[in-house]
Amino acid sequence: MRSEQYQTRKDHIALARSLDFSLMAEGRSPTSQRRVSGNPVGVRACARRVPGPFRTPSSRARFRRAEVRGGLGAWAAQAARSRGPSCVAGTALPPRGPLLPVFPALLALRKLPPSPLRGLAPPGSTMAAFSKYLTARNSSLAGAAFLLLCLLHKRRRALGLHGKKSGKPPLQNNEDQSLCEVIQEAMQRHMQGIQFQERNAGPQIDRNMKDEGFTTTAGIDDKTGFKNGGNHLNCGTWMDKMGKSERARNRGIPATPRDESAVEIVGLCKSAIRWLLELSKKKNIFSYHEVRVKRHEDPSDSNEKHPNLVHKCGIYKDSYGASSPWCDYQLRPNFTRVMVMAPELFTTEKAWRGLEIAEKKLLGPLGMKTLDPDDMVYCGIYDNSLDNDNYNLARGFNYHQGPEWLWPVGYFLRAKLYFSKLMGPECSAKTMFLVKNILSRHYVHLESFLGFNITAGVDDKTGFIYGGNRLNCGTWMDKMGESDRARRNRGIPATPRDGSAVEIVGLCKSAIRWLLELSKKNIFPYHEVRVKRHGKVVTVSYEEWNRKIQDNFEKLFHVSEDPSDSNEKHPNLVHKCGIYKDSYGASSPWCDYQLRPNFTIAMVVAPELFTTEKAWRALEIAEKKLLGPLGMKTLDPDDMVYCGIYDNSLDNDNYNLARGFNDHQGPEWLWPVGYFLHAKLYFFKLMGPECSAKTMFLVKNVLS
Repeated sequence: MRSEQYQTRKDHIALARSLDFSLMAEGRSPTSQRRVSGNPVGVRACARRVPGPFRTPSSRARFRRAEVRGGLGAWAAQAARSRGPSCVAGTALPPRGPLLPVFPALLALRKLPPSPLRGLAPPGSTMAAFSKYLTARNSSLAGAAFLLLCLLHKRRRALGLHGKKSGKPPLQNNEDQSLCEVIQEAMQRHMQGIQFQERNAGPQIDRNMKDEGFTTTAGIDDKTGFKNGGNHLNCGTWMDKMGKSERARNRGIPATPRDESAVEIVGLCKSAIRWLLELSKKKNIFSYHEVRVKRHEDPSDSNEKHPNLVHKCGIYKDSYGASSPWCDYQLRPNFTRVMVMAPELFTTEKAWRGLEIAEKKLLGPLGMKTLDPDDMVYCGIYDNSLDNDNYNLARGFNYHQGPEWLWPVGYFLRAKLYFSKLMGPECSAKTMFLVKNILSRHYVHLESFLGFNITAGVDDKTGFIYGGNRLNCGTWMDKMGESDRARRNRGIPATPRDGSAVEIVGLCKSAIRWLLELSKKNIFPYHEVRVKRHGKVVTVSYEEWNRKIQDNFEKLFHVSEDPSDSNEKHPNLVHKCGIYKDSYGASSPWCDYQLRPNFTIAMVVAPELFTTEKAWRALEIAEKKLLGPLGMKTLDPDDMVYCGIYDNSLDNDNYNLARGFNDHQGPEWLWPVGYFLHAKLYFFKLMGPECSAKTMFLVKNVLS
């Protein structure tokens, strides 16, 4: 399975390569093609020369193949038996290979009801489950889950072998597969193992990676049952920082290769196998109980121990069998994810001791350190822009070598809560206090930053949606200040657009109008919304909400040509008449009266809000002031903060320009032109034949 558009993403490619290459391991003809019912999506494939049992008949003759039948129960038990001696500091190391994360996808399937497993999965339920999974997981493993989704969504075509310069057309001979068969095939491919070089290896995939990094192996260790693989010049997990600095000579060197058996991948594997075992015990859900693969006999695989590298006892290794043995013994927070996904792998007392050490060494004020501070390469300050001669720091090389990350805290707390219950009431009470204490820090942190405190709702009088605040970007104009030099505009939004943004009000009106139409046709069964106001339940019908917006829009958004208009809150700020305000009720009143192209969006989605003559006048002003050679200016050139030249790399003392602060303060954007022309074409029909001819000429001129 291969999706061409994802070839530049290493985490997606790893799974595709594993599935492709393992066909050769099964002895399939490279001239065969299979598909899952539906329209297939093509994948070109050809065989690649590789060493070992996958090469040629003459090469294979050197090995005596033996068919191995490993039941799923044996696989799971093997991983469980190996947890003590293989994951605790001071143990042995098997061969190397990459991390091939099909298991998150199988875990996502656990959210599905059993019925889809009896046939091809219904697209709706599959997509819903994967959407929830991918949203909940912040990990590069989500890419692998998406690739397996392509299988489940009946769009797979021609699993095969990819050569570096393959040009063969899609292959023939199709056969249908049930969902159970697809899952079983994925598990067999992992057990079989792979060895490959990535297709189009070189700068087009990763401009920093060395050539050796594109060649890798993967498989399942026969003794431990662990998923193993990768190499020391490639990033195999979510800790994927690749060195970029020529000055510090770390270009092409991964900061955290985490090759061989990464602890969380082992946990994902165990959890997936446990789930399949549960399904296989239930009649007619999953009919497979084992995987069958071919192995060449390995005379002796001696486990090599490195007691001299043990510097902390009672912890769980970060990996097993890494090419750099020291990396196995580094203390990182990844083992806590395994504790959540597959807690049965751990002995309660050892797990609790490991969590106590992690709490002492890794837990920070808000996040989890990605490396033990006692480690010789630890550095907790990350700066990706720094390019100096320090190998461990240049261009943010220490990305996962110390700096705190927020999301691992969730796994740590869940692991603490789980094992505290097994340790007894006293530990449980202390853990609850710890969890509340940690979460309260996050709450206080969020409360101390006004930009994170968002209020949104519907105004009872006008029906307008309002929200946001002056320290947050509420709409598509989302440029946040990044400069410390320019009077500290870092953290200050250039265009907060809080209050009621004109295009949001238009979109709301359009949505309510649509729901009213559906309810009148008995398609949408609801006619009102019920909310609590000051302790009382208030009912607002869609008719009433629609009418409120209609009655108040022109009155409050249009800037009248009459200076004595009683609807103007700030007549002293009016500097252009006949336009529509960009927002209503902003914390900075001046922002309401700025001329921007956003009102044209409201004209397209809800034209009934506008009076024809006023709308045409506003469009004429926008054409004169905002329309450029190719795009629409994002701000009136007469505005005091207008600047049409954007340069995000410029960092100087100019508050309005530094680090591209003027992204939406003048530079032309292309896509608003479509809304402007659409609005012109709509209202010229209402203005008469004379406007019609001029508008058609304008549209043709702009598009040409």
